[in-house]
Formats: sequence, structure tokens, C-alpha cells
Amino acid sequence: MVKASGLARLLAPLFMLKLVLMAPLQTTDMPPPKSTRATHGPSARFATLDAYLEFLETRAQLGGTWYRQVAPGLYQRESGNLRRADGAAPKRTYTRAELAEKFGFPP
Repeated sequence: MVKASGLARLLAPLFMLKLVLMAPLQTTDMPPPKSTRATHGPSARFATLDAYLEFLETRAQLGGTWYRQVAPGLYQRESGNLRRADGAAPKRTYTRAELAEKFGFPP
């Protein structure tokens, strides 16, 4: 039978190994990279801006916002099912380059 002090001597290396394995890896002194739209935004899930805009348009049936093309390369944000009766101010338009930058796609 192993005494308590003998058991402690046997378990000590295993405990130290556990501490080493659970410690975070520090390979350099540089901070971790910041999260960007390119790694976590729509551009990470959709191949092109057009594919993402199509997804937004289909989601608009559920009340989401989407961007309607009003002229070649010019888009207007639509607010899903919201219809204002008071004749609200004119809606802002976005260029294709602005939308690409906003959602993290290449221009």
C-alpha cells in the first residue's frame, strides 16, 4: 500500500504536466490578430457580393433589410416589410464599392 506522501510524489509530475498542457501557447510577443469582416463577416460565408445581396433579398420576406438595385452599380436600402405612410425622407443610395467595403468583399 502506498502512503500519502508516496502518492503525492507519484502524482506531482502528472499535476505539473497538466499545468503545462493547460497553459496558453505564447509563440511570439505579438498580440493576436483583430477580428475583421473578412474573417467573420458576410465575405467569410459568401463567395461574392452578388450572392450576399441575393441572400438578403430572400431574407427580406421574413422582414430583414436588403439592397435594391436602382441603377447599374447603385443600390438603395429597403427595410423589409416596413412601409411608412408619412412620406419619409428620400432613401440613401450606395455604390457597389461602398457595399463591398461595408461587407468585407473585394471591390
